[in-house]
Amino acid sequence: MNSRFEIVVSDAAQRTQVFVGEGICPADLAGLPQASTVLPLVDAGVPSAHAVRTAALLSALGQRVLPPLALPLGEAAKSLDGFAALAEAALNSGIDRDTRVVVVGGGATLDCGQFLAAVLLRGLDCCVVPTTLLAQVDAGVGGKCGLDAGPRKNQIGVIRQPIALLLDTGFLSTLPRGEVLSGLAEMAKVALLAGGALHEAMHAHARSGAALPSNALLATCVEYKVRVVERDPFERGERILLNAGHTVGHALEAASLEAGVVLPHGLCVALGLRAEARHFAEQGAAAVEALLDALGLPRRVPQGLDLERAVSFIVADKKRRGAQMRVPVIDAPGQVRVMECAVNDCVNALRTLAAD
Repeated sequence: MNSRFEIVVSDAAQRTQVFVGEGICPADLAGLPQASTVLPLVDAGVPSAHAVRTAALLSALGQRVLPPLALPLGEAAKSLDGFAALAEAALNSGIDRDTRVVVVGGGATLDCGQFLAAVLLRGLDCCVVPTTLLAQVDAGVGGKCGLDAGPRKNQIGVIRQPIALLLDTGFLSTLPRGEVLSGLAEMAKVALLAGGALHEAMHAHARSGAALPSNALLATCVEYKVRVVERDPFERGERILLNAGHTVGHALEAASLEAGVVLPHGLCVALGLRAEARHFAEQGAAAVEALLDALGLPRRVPQGLDLERAVSFIVADKKRRGAQMRVPVIDAPGQVRVMECAVNDCVNALRTLAAD
């Protein structure tokens, strides 16, 4: 069964229609306003096995589909130099003010593509089609988009909601196990924030041995985040909780990119959740680690990643305010608080990973 709900961003006069399920079809999208032209931005890593699925979604979103522009794999899509070339190609493709940008791919593609839509011709409508589990539960939801500044993640960007978010779970059938784990890490974060039935459902998924979460479990995680975004679209309050695990996680990710070590975003978040729980929430650490362990998520950083190099990226974190940071602390599933702490406390949290 497919799910459908909306994000209503009150102070931005924007409605985002969200569709979750396998085989989203043109009939499902009949309520969306038609665009005269669609400009597809497609992740080079989307398998050719999904070409028919992708083409059907694109044709349902506009009367004429322009030739797609391909984005490179991973964080390479978010470089400043690459963005300049992409913007030039888009402007030469025949777009106008009635063009709808449709971004198809993983999280980095969504970040870059949505940012391009936000600034092209001073803002074009955008539809988002995440093709990985991580992107469906994380980057696709909430309107955050932007570029990296060298190894420093997401330093240039905006928050701008798309008009539609199409989470077709059929794209997940070809994901390698590592990509699934990366998405499960973000789902685990949401389950720990929500507690209760969602936390139990994530443990049940872990016990089931199923490769992928059910559509219902995915939809529940997505709707939890949707409602947080709806209440706090610009991260002035409650939405800060969604950064759990990300202070340490983003530092690890930046250090891994610099060192050429493969450590996907979701796995960095899992390690960040462990580190922050160990240092800031001794009572909550057991529950955090129990769920991450049940899902088979990593306990230690891979060889070749220098924890001390990651320290410098914590100091440069975009959420830093002077010498202070705001860190979500999970005291127990469903019990979360935001703690004001010194940057050095976050450094010490990162260093707990060296002891595992």
